[in-house]
Amino acid sequence: GLLGDALAQAIKRQYPEQVVVMVTAYGNALTPHQRLSIPVDFLISKPFSIRDLRNALKHAHELNESRQLVAVSRSPTESAAPLRMNGKKKAAHC
Repeated sequence: GLLGDALAQAIKRQYPEQVVVMVTAYGNALTPHQRLSIPVDFLISKPFSIRDLRNALKHAHELNESRQLVAVSRSPTESAAPLRMNGKKKAAHC
């Protein structure tokens, strides 16, 4: 029940690093400010070619991989020892 821009905003709020590709019939009608206000990584305007779609998905995949590498490099190194809380062993969550 959401419009595309509202759906993109909801996705980015819950999963900020998620790569979002949006296909829209209104892409050419959007002002530069409107384009910036939609939190998508790639905006494909209709009509589009299969080549356009493939290129966007290829770049989205590359962006996703680079974001995953950054996220992994930011996460603290987990030790082999289990965490202890109140004297009890607790498994570490990833």
